[in-house]
Amino acid sequence: MKKSSQAEQSYIQAGCALGIRYDGRGMDDFRAITIQNNIFPHVNGSSRVKIDSDVDIICSVKLEIADTLPSAPSSGYLAVNVDISPSCAIYTDEKSVQATSSSIAEHLEGMFVGSNALDLKQFSILKGKFCWVVHVDLLILSMDGNPLDACSIAAQVALHCTRIPRTEAIPGESGLLEDFEVIGDLAESTFVQAQGVPVFVTVAKVGSALLLDSSAAEQQCASCVLGVAVDRDGACCGVQYLKHGLLGNTDLSSCIQRATQAAAGIFQHLEKFNISMANAKGGTASASAAAPDAPFERLGLLV
Repeated sequence: MKKSSQAEQSYIQAGCALGIRYDGRGMDDFRAITIQNNIFPHVNGSSRVKIDSDVDIICSVKLEIADTLPSAPSSGYLAVNVDISPSCAIYTDEKSVQATSSSIAEHLEGMFVGSNALDLKQFSILKGKFCWVVHVDLLILSMDGNPLDACSIAAQVALHCTRIPRTEAIPGESGLLEDFEVIGDLAESTFVQAQGVPVFVTVAKVGSALLLDSSAAEQQCASCVLGVAVDRDGACCGVQYLKHGLLGNTDLSSCIQRATQAAAGIFQHLEKFNISMANAKGGTASASAAAPDAPFERLGLLV
């Protein structure tokens, strides 16, 4: 990752002290966001999220049949994987790339499972025997700043358009339901219930200022960076330190409050996007933001 010079860092810090960011945004402004869904026909759900030309994330959701876990006989389970494309030249060594991708995957999986936002019982096939494993795979094509926000939005959109195939239990020789068959008709499948899945909002502290959607240059100047998971009801589901530093109780409360307000706007426009997806009847939908404070305002359909 390119390291900012001392002069560049001083310029960013001085601007933040005056309430001015180096790219002209306000402290709470997001960069323009573009989202698409159903970009891959061969998986159960997919999406792509871009933040300006700085961040580009692809997400795919694949369902795989597996044996149930002994600890959860009536549920499926989740597996999150994050890869960073070789074209995304942010680090010089493979160890740093793997550490970053593993950290993002752990944060996302912890958000999904720890908050109980995704009801894993909907992925059960035969209790105590078979279930669906939900593979959420994310590929980071480019990144400027921490991509956790965009990854969580991409996962949210991909899960919303994911279809679970209908299965039909088959009795075995004993007369008990011991096996099943998958119904191939897409019209009989059901969408994943993912309304409760939170999104991450990253908050960086530069001097005494709190910044949303910080760039890589701003994060280098930050004394602390937090990832706040917020659900659709505005509840804080968790807080992750992305860059450790001193943070007082007042600052922590302010971070959560700012993140909650930002998440409310994100969910509002995601809801518009989901309505557009429904109107497309399973086709591909896209949405874009003309301004940082109005993400996904212009909605269009690509059918």
